[in-house]
Amino acid sequence: MELAQLLITPGTLLMAFIFFWKQVRASSEDLKRELKEDLKQAQARNEDLNRELRSDMQDLNRELRSDMQDLKRELKSDVQDLKRELKSDMQDLKNETKEDLKQVQTSSDDLNRELKSDMKELKSDVKAMNEELKEEITSVRRDLTSIQVEMHDMNGRLGRVEGLLTTTNVG
Repeated sequence: MELAQLLITPGTLLMAFIFFWKQVRASSEDLKRELKEDLKQAQARNEDLNRELRSDMQDLNRELRSDMQDLKRELKSDVQDLKRELKSDMQDLKNETKEDLKQVQTSSDDLNRELKSDMKELKSDVKAMNEELKEEITSVRRDLTSIQVEMHDMNGRLGRVEGLLTTTNVG
């Protein structure tokens, strides 16, 4: 029995080893197969996600382009509206400036007329004053001449009086 046990034990151990080796190998193959299937499923899911992501990105890209086109159109429209408003405002300002210039010109013309009128009045007043001054000068000259004649007459009388006084004092 010991011999039988010695022969059976390594055989049993060998059989157990082979059995477990086959089990490990089978489970390893199953695990590899499962991992390959899981990997294929993960790759398929990844590809699906990539397709969805690409599709979503393309949709977003289309939407962004559409929004950008809409914004460009709106901006162009707004810029054109602003240009029209600016041109209108510039024209209004131009018209107002022309009107103001006409008013200033009219006021300037009125002032020039008033100044000319005032200058004519001043010239006429200066002429009148000049005439009055000439008359006054003539009057003063006449008075001066009259005074000179009187002084001459007085000098003559004074000379006679002095002559009389000197003759009476001498004698």
